[in-house]
Amino acid sequence: MRSISQLSFGFNDAVNYKYANNREILDQIFFHIPLVTERLLEPQIFFLLGEKGTGKTAHAIYMVNHPLAEDKTHGKQGTSFNNCNLTESEYRKFVTMKTAGQLGYSSYTDVWSVILYLLLANQIKEAEIVNRAPITNRLKFPQLRSAIDEFYNHAFAPEIGQALLLVENSELALNLLSPNGGVEGKKSVNLTSPENRVQLNLVNIKRQFEDALGSVKLTRNHTLFIDGIDVRPVDIKYDDYLECVKGLALAVWQINTEFFPRISGSTGGKLKAVLLLRPDIFNRLNLQNQNSKVRDNSVVLDWRTTYADFRTSSLFKVIGRMLSNGQSDTLEEDESWDAYFPYKLYNKEDDEYSDSSFIGFLRMSLYRPRDIITMLVSLKQLKISKGQDRANSFEISDFEANSFLNEYSTYLLGEIKDQLTFYYKHEDYELFLRFFMYLNGKSTFSYSEFVDAYSDLIQHINNTKSDKPNFLSSQDEFLQFLYDLNVCVILILMILADVFSCWCFRERTLTSFAPKVRIGAQEYQIHSGLRRELNLTNKGYKPSSSN
Repeated sequence: MRSISQLSFGFNDAVNYKYANNREILDQIFFHIPLVTERLLEPQIFFLLGEKGTGKTAHAIYMVNHPLAEDKTHGKQGTSFNNCNLTESEYRKFVTMKTAGQLGYSSYTDVWSVILYLLLANQIKEAEIVNRAPITNRLKFPQLRSAIDEFYNHAFAPEIGQALLLVENSELALNLLSPNGGVEGKKSVNLTSPENRVQLNLVNIKRQFEDALGSVKLTRNHTLFIDGIDVRPVDIKYDDYLECVKGLALAVWQINTEFFPRISGSTGGKLKAVLLLRPDIFNRLNLQNQNSKVRDNSVVLDWRTTYADFRTSSLFKVIGRMLSNGQSDTLEEDESWDAYFPYKLYNKEDDEYSDSSFIGFLRMSLYRPRDIITMLVSLKQLKISKGQDRANSFEISDFEANSFLNEYSTYLLGEIKDQLTFYYKHEDYELFLRFFMYLNGKSTFSYSEFVDAYSDLIQHINNTKSDKPNFLSSQDEFLQFLYDLNVCVILILMILADVFSCWCFRERTLTSFAPKVRIGAQEYQIHSGLRRELNLTNKGYKPSSSN
């Protein structure tokens, strides 16, 4: 069995697997969910939804690294994949163009359609033309390629930022793409406005792409993943960000449902764009028939399990894959956890040490692979720092160590901060933290105690004349906010003093991404992984162990 120092848990952020020298690591440790990868191949799936840290990027990059070969026996075409990231600079370009009067919110969908067409055209070129596939009997697509090469001086990179250059210079791009410069229709349109000129250019550029793509006889399918949607620069207003992303979502929907099916009869392969999104962001886009889009056109990454069934869960299997990777002996994936974490935890119901050590990790996490991996990396570093890098198992004392618990608590609060500051200012986050000071160290509290702490926070805001963020508009609104962030759980006392806990992430369903908190419950409790960083340690989680 490999020593602890030899274990590899990969990266917290899956974007690192895009680099060629890291792709082998992903292959070795990644446990993809077959149902997810298979459904992403279905023609009607346009959205991959999942909380932060659930593996959206990892699944996309895994599929990019493993294009599907043609299977003539079963009548299946090959499929190429590409993954493009939306970065902070792209948001700034949209806002800059809007500020300059070149772009209105109504143009966002056309901008994104052109960008997606350009990226897919390049993907077709790389996957089909490089392999000398006879993709067309007409000249439209080669002419489009030549125009793109001329525009980018034969140096186009398959990135969203590069594609935006074509939009920013739409007049030049249109003159290259269209023999007549797309002049049709100009006489009937008022071109005194920069926005009108850009809008008309975009419509004509979009038409040139559609004509060219419609003429292609593809030999394989092509899927484009769009990632990085949950990154909002602090200097970009939330409303500006939301309009940009909504335009992208509408463009993905329109080209997938209106244009690509129209040309599918003339192509051997199919084209598709898939957007990677957090459920809370998707929920705020307010797309038409959103409930149907989740059910019919989305794949939702869900790693939830129960204490009783965790051994058959995908979450347990992905960790087992990491621990068993590279073992010289025959250590199976489902045996590797018990080998490295052999200790048991106290089970109150059985009154004995019968719970698997994995349950302790579940209690500290939000049932996301990133949470478990973060704990494993921290525990590994702890062993190495103690000079125990040659050990081949962990002990309960490692899991109970203050340094480990503090480091993990810092990580988990950092995840909360990222999600909160996505919507709000840094000053709002500071007010969010201040609330926990008024709980007076209590990690478990009644509704009335919560109301008192909320009132103290509002008094502080009034005394300091601070701006009150929307999530503090009322006590119940704030309680819902804490519940949505999975900061607090509802404790329901059952018969014989059993306690049932209702977590937001456990209550979410396909039809309810934002379940409602229960107002006035007997008790609420702060997540055990957050208590140390929030200085709520009087009733903190203290796992019990056996010798």
